[in-house]
Amino acid sequence: MLDSCYNKKFFNKNRIDHLCDIIERNHHEVEQNKNQAGDKKKTKTLLVYRGAIKELTKDLESFVIWANQRYFGYDLHPFNDHDICLYNIYNPHGEYGYHVDTSRSDLWDMKLTVLVNLSTEKFTGGQFMIYNGSEYEAPELSEPGSVLIIKSFLNHKVKPILSGQRKTLTLFGCGPKLK
Repeated sequence: MLDSCYNKKFFNKNRIDHLCDIIERNHHEVEQNKNQAGDKKKTKTLLVYRGAIKELTKDLESFVIWANQRYFGYDLHPFNDHDICLYNIYNPHGEYGYHVDTSRSDLWDMKLTVLVNLSTEKFTGGQFMIYNGSEYEAPELSEPGSVLIIKSFLNHKVKPILSGQRKTLTLFGCGPKLK
């Protein structure tokens, strides 16, 4: 079993621009972290229902299902129009410290974290790091339009942005607890 799976340049620039536009016009909530000392997440996050972007992400979901069957083997629920997707916008000094993705539910949990690089302009810093016994960078996510799928229980972080703006879309492959 792998820790991750990726597909470089899954989305082209036109599709990225279209997806960002739809998210920015249809998000239902904004998480604005205050960037205070001790905050693990220093970014702006728009929450959008999957239903608002499903026409542009159908093939992404097919890729996730294929990758899960081929590499991960989790029992996943079907994607749902009411699933929340995260559109993270990292400006200079923005970062997200080490964390794992999980739910508070007793019935289901996040199994796969699906990240899409939606940055079309250059930025420096913002490397995606994974810790699984040792720390390593996942450079596969550095290309615009690239997709990286990781096991949600792996510790991962985004290093501080030095210049420019980093944008990502995060979806979660969820399924029953302990299956």
